[in-house]
Amino acid sequence: MSKPFDWKKFIDGLHVHLVEAFKPINQRHRDLEARIAALERGEAKAFSLVDVYRGGWQPNHDYEKGSIATFSGSLYLALCDTDARPANSSDWRMIVRGTSQ
Repeated sequence: MSKPFDWKKFIDGLHVHLVEAFKPINQRHRDLEARIAALERGEAKAFSLVDVYRGGWQPNHDYEKGSIATFSGSLYLALCDTDARPANSSDWRMIVRGTSQ
């Protein structure tokens, strides 16, 4: 005769896997709750394009990931920290194409 299914062992094992699977989601939730609380207390600044726009691209200048700069009439987003020229690098993504002159 076969042994009855051990539901407690099954549920305990499932619980362990679910706790692990939800760790990143729970951490993101805690981070977002903390950010919202800081915004409500006036301790954090809301994100705006003004915060990341760096003007025209300049050689020998470091741009952080998320920076936005213009180059040859187009608008580019830095995909990583870079000092590369936007038109010749995969470090940048063109987000608005300029008009030809």
